[in-house]
Amino acid sequence: MAQLSFAVLLKRARKRAGLTQDALGKKAGLTGSYISMIESGRKPAPRSPVITRLCKALGIREKHFQDAAALERAPDPIRRRIEKIERDEQSAQRHRDRLLSTTLFHLAHRGPVSAATSFLDLSPAQRGLLGRLLGRARTARSPEDAERRSGEVLEEASGREREMLARVLPAALAKAPTDAPEDTATEEEAGPRTLPIHGDLARGGKPSGHHAVDPALWHEQAFLWRVSGDDAYPRIEAGDLLLIDPLAEPKSGDLVAIHHKGQDHVRLLHVQDDQVRLEPPRPDMLPIRMALSRFKPAGVVVWMCRALR
Repeated sequence: MAQLSFAVLLKRARKRAGLTQDALGKKAGLTGSYISMIESGRKPAPRSPVITRLCKALGIREKHFQDAAALERAPDPIRRRIEKIERDEQSAQRHRDRLLSTTLFHLAHRGPVSAATSFLDLSPAQRGLLGRLLGRARTARSPEDAERRSGEVLEEASGREREMLARVLPAALAKAPTDAPEDTATEEEAGPRTLPIHGDLARGGKPSGHHAVDPALWHEQAFLWRVSGDDAYPRIEAGDLLLIDPLAEPKSGDLVAIHHKGQDHVRLLHVQDDQVRLEPPRPDMLPIRMALSRFKPAGVVVWMCRALR
């Protein structure tokens, strides 16, 4: 991937912020014509203090912009060397992602993986992420298909999370069962299965109990959440048990469970382009809006149990 110029970065950030060149110039204490000359390449990338003012006006972090400007100001031999290092790093990351996707594929197709991953020192959020990635990898037709689709399989994992998974998954793969029969079940396994009940989506602490669910809905990453709030009333009431599936791929129209700004919510998902809108069932509450890249739900709500007495 080619290094984007400072001019391109600035123009994209300004448009995402919904600002004209004049409006950005005014917020940053500059002029619209100066912004225009930077974006058109008629002026070089500005110095560090000006970049700080621009990024503050745009409400974004400045490190990426400072790095791009510094690279453009560097002498040609140094710039070519830095660009080569970046290309090598990007190549290494692509190789890591391809290996990670094929590892996830093999792990997902070796039957239950709870025993193989229980020894991993992962937080509940990391286990939820692993479960969702395994669900995506399971849809691949072959290891080669998983490798080709590595961008899709790993889409929601950040670079740091990918590095973490690359460190821990080889050990999990070594412990995963290799002879798990498919599409077979004992008489006992064909009966109801139980899932843990948690009072929060982070699943902090021990489960408050277990509840039997249809075997068709059961898998080792799923869990039950007992709702305590009323922000999803009347569709969801306090005390309802919701089966949360972290492996299900959220789609527009799904009810999703998400932890947002310190609270657990149930919302109706709408996705348009790279934006997410989470509508509350209650008409007196405002929707939650965020970029698709920041959307990391606890899972999709696939089943509900409500006591009537």
